[in-house]
Amino acid sequence: MNYIKENLLEMKESFKNFKDNKINNITILSSSLILLMSLIWGLISIILFYIKNGFHLKFSSTIFSIYYNDIMKYIFIFLCVLSVIMILILYFKESSKKSKILFLASIVGIFISIFLMILFSIKENKSLTLLFAFVFLIFCILPMIVIYKTNISQIKTLVINSIIYYLLVPLILLLLSNFIPLIIGIVVIGIMFSMLCFSSSSGSVEISNNNTSRNDPKKNIEKPQVKSNKKIIEVPSGMNLYREKGTFTPDYIVQDNGLASHKICTQEEFDKGKVVIVQNKAEIRYVGYRKK
Repeated sequence: MNYIKENLLEMKESFKNFKDNKINNITILSSSLILLMSLIWGLISIILFYIKNGFHLKFSSTIFSIYYNDIMKYIFIFLCVLSVIMILILYFKESSKKSKILFLASIVGIFISIFLMILFSIKENKSLTLLFAFVFLIFCILPMIVIYKTNISQIKTLVINSIIYYLLVPLILLLLSNFIPLIIGIVVIGIMFSMLCFSSSSGSVEISNNNTSRNDPKKNIEKPQVKSNKKIIEVPSGMNLYREKGTFTPDYIVQDNGLASHKICTQEEFDKGKVVIVQNKAEIRYVGYRKK
């Protein structure tokens, strides 16, 4: 907000003292008008968007087609070009001979590097084309550094206002034009997160209930009391249990329903009490070999 106030105050002062320094005031006005234009047109764009589309539930990016209007683009380009021309005029008025020579040399370097890039790209010499492309970038950056060192504050204003016009305001408009879908999305995410938290907390309550059931004598009758380091395997009722001898493998305890069989654990684990088999809420104490 302070930045907007400063821009508006600068514009006001430039209008008042326009005759004193016309070139400097035109530079300030042209660069500051970009900010004012983007804010006013952004407000109009959001109003036009809701008049055209109404309140909607689906995410939409059609606000960009309203904001990036062709007329507004031409106005923006005109203000940018005018600002750059005025900045260059101020630069040549205020800078020293050395900085002027360096600036002109960098401009010449830009044109030479462009010519060489085109020449070597036609000859399909990729390495030299990339080299002169890098040289071209250096010559493009060099004039900006030279001008910036002359302390022309309008350069900073022009860059910041251009970023506001092209990036910041469109991003805010995108959020404002989709506030209902965004609120719905936040609510859905919140519900999902709370459900996950609730399921995890209910799981912990269930575990604590199982721990308390071990101290209940009535529940101890139904399920055998087993230490926490033992593995409990519940076998459905109707399943037959038997021991199966292995030739080169250890003997196993197997459950079978007449159609398919499944190995539960080794005989050694069962005999040593490392694995507890429960069927019909009762612990299985002994499993014999299958009769053939």
